[in-house]
Amino acid sequence: MAVFGALAFARKGGPPNLQVSSRVSGTPTPTAERHRTESGARESEAFSASGAWTMSSLPACFFEQDHLLGGLAQLRPRFPSVADRVPPGTTIRWGDCTIAVHARELRIARGTDRLRVPPDARLYRRGERLTLVWTDGRRAEIRHYCRGFNTVRCATQSFPRPSAKRV
Repeated sequence: MAVFGALAFARKGGPPNLQVSSRVSGTPTPTAERHRTESGARESEAFSASGAWTMSSLPACFFEQDHLLGGLAQLRPRFPSVADRVPPGTTIRWGDCTIAVHARELRIARGTDRLRVPPDARLYRRGERLTLVWTDGRRAEIRHYCRGFNTVRCATQSFPRPSAKRV
């Protein structure tokens, strides 16, 4: 069969001379010039996000040292002391970021970027370290942060907890 196809193709003298033409019409749309602020945030390209992971998406502000994921009952004994909880109504400047602590959620701003840690989120502070506890029904996450990667990182022993394990 292949021989028959090759002979038929050779006899016709090659593939047909196909040409595709089309007229293009339209008006080009100019793009706005984009500037960066001194903090590196994008003025015209702001983003927003919501989730327990949002602080980790800003490593220049928050260096995630470790995190624990698991059942609420298993992680509850590992929650920080109530005495270390940042009270609702507190605003924290942390590098280029600002954290607004609400009763059950956190709002984070960096330039025009807006992020949210949804309910139920609680923030704890011990010295220059932050701990985020987020719960959702029977699930929980504990995330430990220190200042962003451009500054001094936390000592490994600052949070005596297993690193990034699912419990």
